[in-house]
Amino acid sequence: MDLLPARPTRWALHLPRVVVVSAAFALAACSESTGPVANLDADLNEDVAVVAADGALADVEAMTTPAFVFGTAGPQPVESVRDRTITWFNEAGAVMPRYDALLTASGELEASFSRSVTREGWTASLERSRSLTVTGLLGAETQRTWNGTGAGEASGSRHVDGKGTRSYEMSYTSTFANVVRAVDRTAQPWPLSGTITRMIEATRTDAEGTAVTRTRTTVLTFNGTQMATLTVDGEVFEVDLATRGDRKPVRKR
Repeated sequence: MDLLPARPTRWALHLPRVVVVSAAFALAACSESTGPVANLDADLNEDVAVVAADGALADVEAMTTPAFVFGTAGPQPVESVRDRTITWFNEAGAVMPRYDALLTASGELEASFSRSVTREGWTASLERSRSLTVTGLLGAETQRTWNGTGAGEASGSRHVDGKGTRSYEMSYTSTFANVVRAVDRTAQPWPLSGTITRMIEATRTDAEGTAVTRTRTTVLTFNGTQMATLTVDGEVFEVDLATRGDRKPVRKR
């Protein structure tokens, strides 16, 4: 892809802005599973972990060096870009006409994506957006720091395992806090530090119309290795950042 020209107007994405760490998971009427009052808490953490882990893999990919961002070769995104804007700034904070490997100090990136996903035990149709700021670009930098927010929806999120089948409609918001990535991805392919946090509200409705709502907080913590730590209201999972294809990216620790 060609590098997009800078735009003098910041934050031009035509999607809702996100300024707080919050999320809403609306779980659709579920004929496959009965008694949501009894079953919701037992299933919810693991189902939320799967969705959060898949989102994290896409988030990490978005913070690489694809051609449409830095003008350098990078992996082709698995998500289809629907809309995007990129604005570059020099050390004084002035807008630059294009990215410069030595003179650009920071950038603001907004993009929306769509994707259909099929993984082990899980399928969904996804819509995502991100508003990200990348800093630490001035000069011959060795690492870059990402901050920002995001939002998304997972339609027809269907989870199948030994406990049965659960179907959801989901929406969420997320926040990125000081996610540090090395420029040399061959030497260090994984984020060195930082977190991605989501606050989740979950409602499950059965065929009889009985609805139950719960909230969950998910925090993904990077440590420079392939295995990142994901907590869902304190319950600990591991996310394999190298997951590709249809493999399940998360497991309970």
